[in-house]
Amino acid sequence: MRKLKKHIIVNGEKYLLKLTFDIDDFVGDGIFNLEVYNNKGELETRSPFASSRGLPQKWWIEAREVLKESIRH
Repeated sequence: MRKLKKHIIVNGEKYLLKLTFDIDDFVGDGIFNLEVYNNKGELETRSPFASSRGLPQKWWIEAREVLKESIRH
């Protein structure tokens, strides 16, 4: 099983990236949701990230880019 938590630093701020998994019983598949926590442990955002069949091996690299985009807006 891949590690589903990773600390990263973006623009000098430390974040915890965490993947949670929800099963869709109707489709028979599931989806990973990306949760981003700030350095105080507060949830910053939660969004769909990847299907159970499409999670990249180094998912945190893609998640970091998603986080950087959301910080810009």
